[in-house]
Amino acid sequence: MSTVIALIVACAQAAACAGLGAAALTALGLRGRVGRTEALPVAFVLGMGVLGFLVFPLGVIGALGAWPLGLLLVAGIAGCTVLRLPSRPAPPTHAGGWLVLLTVVAVLGFGAIVALAPPTDADTLAYHFALPRQFLQDNAIEFVPRAIDGAAPLLVQMTYLPVLRLGGEQALTLWTWLTSLGVAALLYALARRHLDRGWSLAIAAVFLTAPAVIYGGGRRSFWRWP
Repeated sequence: MSTVIALIVACAQAAACAGLGAAALTALGLRGRVGRTEALPVAFVLGMGVLGFLVFPLGVIGALGAWPLGLLLVAGIAGCTVLRLPSRPAPPTHAGGWLVLLTVVAVLGFGAIVALAPPTDADTLAYHFALPRQFLQDNAIEFVPRAIDGAAPLLVQMTYLPVLRLGGEQALTLWTWLTSLGVAALLYALARRHLDRGWSLAIAAVFLTAPAVIYGGGRRSFWRWP
């Protein structure tokens, strides 16, 4: 049951990022300048930054409870009403296209397994997930007395706070996997400007199978929240 809740929270934050990004594009008058294929991934990636900027002041004033963060996600999801959804893609018309598509599906399945696997790496233990956990325990963003990262803005880590508070550690690891998919979708959309669907999917598959992406998209830690 906890895995289902974690998946719901992670998907809700993904929808909130897409809505926030779409609202930002609309407010800037850029919504019509983004093609349908690019609209969703551009909105998602942009919305991640918007969400991070909105969470930061909540942390500064000590309002990192479930209600403020949950309401922020609900407000972001409401922004999906102005989101331009891509048209339904046509199926591949040759064997090579099907092979690439099946490869992408296999990579996504492997990524989901990695995102649900037990945590391991020290980088996550000491920094990427450890700092958001500390902020939630303090219910506020606190200065970290370390020269290398104490005063860093931590924009990406701000997006970790809502999913960790509302869905626990598993929601957070699923969220890191979803962010990898969002970047891959953006890469595919940009490639489609110049290449056909098969080559664009191949580029996305190469990106998703890069060691750094596999590592970053499935990063975990051993501690449990709360």
